[in-house]
Amino acid sequence: VVVRGSARKRGASATAQQNARRAGVDRDLIFEHCEIAEQRPQNDDPEAPPGLLCVNPPYGQRIPGSDEAAEAHRAIGVALREHFASWNAVVLTGEPTLGQLIGCEASRVHTVWNGAIECRLLRFAPGERKARLEPVFVRHVLPVSMDRLGVVEPLEHFAMGTAAQRCGLFRAEGA
Repeated sequence: VVVRGSARKRGASATAQQNARRAGVDRDLIFEHCEIAEQRPQNDDPEAPPGLLCVNPPYGQRIPGSDEAAEAHRAIGVALREHFASWNAVVLTGEPTLGQLIGCEASRVHTVWNGAIECRLLRFAPGERKARLEPVFVRHVLPVSMDRLGVVEPLEHFAMGTAAQRCGLFRAEGA
């Protein structure tokens, strides 16, 4: 069994390697410094048994307003669909909306705690992983006819897909 660990930040890989050395398991592990988009299964033989990809991406809580967490979750989705489709996978995400950015349907979802942070452990079974459409949030002003119905708050428009495929779901706020 080959166990590989990787991190985007060089310091995280070095810390993990030091911890493995202290635990006496450093000879059994391989540590790399790379992005999830650069990861590939080492054995691409179609007859090889599937592996297990475990990912703990940033939650977006250390640097509020940063797109780092969203970008990481999207990159995980690409890796799951393009390079690890035949593998089992688990992703620990600290925010359900970030988990949706992965763009693949999880086979199971578990609520777990990482310290004080409520997280979701998303399990992905091997097989075809179709890309889910990412929600696009757009605000619309109510038409006059809606105002006569007594709905005076703005509507929130949730649209899925590209502009050409766009379908919408409207929700009245405060109604």
